[in-house]
Amino acid sequence: MTNEKFARLFGGERRLPETRITKHEMDMAASVQKVVEEILILTARYAKSLVGEETDNLVLAGGVALNCVANGKLQKQKIFQNIWVQPAAGDAGGALGAALYYYYWKSGKERVVDGINDRQKGSYLGSAYAKDKIERWLIDNHYPYEKYEEQNTLCKK
Repeated sequence: MTNEKFARLFGGERRLPETRITKHEMDMAASVQKVVEEILILTARYAKSLVGEETDNLVLAGGVALNCVANGKLQKQKIFQNIWVQPAAGDAGGALGAALYYYYWKSGKERVVDGINDRQKGSYLGSAYAKDKIERWLIDNHYPYEKYEEQNTLCKK
């Protein structure tokens, strides 16, 4: 993903695929992560300044929206009460956001959020697995685990 210009700019040889990751690469990754977090929080603050107290909802899309650590730090800032990362949050998700922006704001269509007609309400659920199959897999692969009663979990039906 990097080239010779990148290597000159950041003072280090380009790391070839499958070669050892050095402290230099780890430091670079940590630095980039820190900058991403700062920019995400500043951008959210700016967005909030544009909408004011009109909304407590933030929707994220794009590759950075998949950065769980940055999202967690953003959430702790409490700039927005609700943060939602849409299911196509990778770079291709920008097209979905652009299409929705155009549809609702540029074409004058009214956006109705009624909690009933949400066509993506289950997009994030993923595959379903039976509890006994999960337990069998954990046992077969020697993974330690704890079993909780359903009323003690965060996920409710």
